[in-house]
Amino acid sequence: MYLNFGLLFALASIALSFNLLPDWRSLSDSNNELPQQPLDLPIASDSITPPAKISKNRELKGRFLHITDIHPDPFYKENTDTDTACHRGKDEDGTTGKYGHPNSRCDSPMTLVNATFDWIEKNLKDEIDFIVWTGDNVRHDRDNKHPRTESHIFDMNKLMVQYLDFLKSDDPIQAYEMPVVPSIGNNDVYPHNLFAEGPTLQTQEFYRIWKDLVPENQMHTFYRGASFMTEVIPGKLVVIAINTLYWFQSNPIVDGCDRRKDPGHKQFRFLSIMLQEFRERGMKVWISGHVPPNSKNFEPSCLDRYSAWMHEYRDVVVGGLFGHMNVDHFLLLDSKAKTPELSVTEKNSMKFTCDIEDDDDIISTLGKIEYLDDLRESYAEIEDDDSGLHTRYSMSYVGSSIIPTYLPGLRVWEYNITGVEEAQNSVYSNGQPFRPWSEVFNEIEQELARLDEEDEYQPLGEEELAMSSIDFQKKKKKKADPTWPPNFGKHVNPGPAYVPQTFTPTRYVQYFANLTAANLGDKEFTYEKEYSTDQSPYNMPDLVVSSWVDFARKLAREIVGNDEKLDISAGKKKKKNKKNKKDKKKKEKKEKKNKKKIRESHKAWQVYLKHAFISSGFELLD
Repeated sequence: MYLNFGLLFALASIALSFNLLPDWRSLSDSNNELPQQPLDLPIASDSITPPAKISKNRELKGRFLHITDIHPDPFYKENTDTDTACHRGKDEDGTTGKYGHPNSRCDSPMTLVNATFDWIEKNLKDEIDFIVWTGDNVRHDRDNKHPRTESHIFDMNKLMVQYLDFLKSDDPIQAYEMPVVPSIGNNDVYPHNLFAEGPTLQTQEFYRIWKDLVPENQMHTFYRGASFMTEVIPGKLVVIAINTLYWFQSNPIVDGCDRRKDPGHKQFRFLSIMLQEFRERGMKVWISGHVPPNSKNFEPSCLDRYSAWMHEYRDVVVGGLFGHMNVDHFLLLDSKAKTPELSVTEKNSMKFTCDIEDDDDIISTLGKIEYLDDLRESYAEIEDDDSGLHTRYSMSYVGSSIIPTYLPGLRVWEYNITGVEEAQNSVYSNGQPFRPWSEVFNEIEQELARLDEEDEYQPLGEEELAMSSIDFQKKKKKKADPTWPPNFGKHVNPGPAYVPQTFTPTRYVQYFANLTAANLGDKEFTYEKEYSTDQSPYNMPDLVVSSWVDFARKLAREIVGNDEKLDISAGKKKKKNKKNKKDKKKKEKKEKKNKKKIRESHKAWQVYLKHAFISSGFELLD
């Protein structure tokens, strides 16, 4: 019944006409000049000479911007009630200000959106190489007096593209001075969360909206599923924008990735062909998307596949960039883990609840603390592997949002560009040119068309379902499911995510906007540094997986207890030393040292919680 109800909404939406919204940017206080804020963006010590070129007019800086979840709301009004989504009524506590209401369910006023892009233009335009933009460019549907329509959603996405005009290029071939890679969020579609397999009205309209951002030779592939790739450094580095709604538990018209007819299943065929092509060309890849890969969000059959592909292509994939959760945190995906399947009742309840409550997160705002506590416990369970580099794990980074669910935040990444000129050029292999990209996308089209005609794959038995993604590869049947990656074993050399090399992320700087001070007029609106990963309590020399494992274990030490249960350097239980037991002084010294580490763990976790909620103080609220 619920599925049919959702489909009726989707069919009804096709009849809606498209009416362009006015340029809300012009409604803001255009005379409000933003200060030229000095950034913590030193010239990277690993920059090369002569500088590499990202285009004929731009030199590589070794930095990029990740921005997500803007949620612009043209109906937002100052001094209004949060119970009305800050649209009307009286603000009793005086916190619904010019730039938004911190720690609330209200969306972003246009003044915040305008000020954010003004700040990016003045401070980052000439300091970054590309932008990753992970979706949700429309307000939530939280006000019955201003219901969202499909035309409104499309128009707001068109408007958000207009905010990129400061990057417009004079080059007739390249629309913007730098690549911008967008992806679709669960609130960018109508009804929210619901996204069917393409070609559909939505996939075709999004291509029209993003025609200057999505390469033309990927039009037909985009029509099918709204996923695409962009060479952010031509021939060297790629960002794949994955439509994570096909793997999203809250999308009522998808049902995992096991069946051939599932759009999530077909999307893995797209991903498999792309990753293999990148490997052959020697290119490195960032995965980007809206919904992050965890058991709260992804269908279990999709999450296990995703973890397996990240592991088997560990020589290619740098990491994943996501949004949606509004909470700043990181995920270590274990390729050997098996995600528990939800019961039919649990799955239906989750889909129904998320669609009816118009909340963009599976977990409620008040449940975020519990979510992070669970995440901390998962950090305590990290194990070592034979590689010594923790290659069984892959990194996914969940960025802070612009919407002031807590406080607005954005992130500037820095990455190693040493040797980028010498990195393999993806045009030639052994003196012979690679096939043109158009042939690659034709292959994807043919493969997806073939899957439409084939019978279902052999269903998995109970034994296979109980296996981990890696063990499953060892027991494939004759008619193997190609949405699982081949097992490359130890023959794959670890890539930039595991060993420092070209394109390894070296650090990131997190910025936030203090709306409380800006709303009161105590200071002009700006984004200021919140923290960076090379400073306490992170103290990371680089952002390879082993650095994150060390930090995760540091955060978890307090709940584990002592070194005999968790050894930060090895992650294994230590054997009790009888000699140390007899030696009272050594034992006391060891206990003192362990207590110090537990105190450090507690302090680090408190700072991590503060940063998770963008220094808004949310974790301290009752």
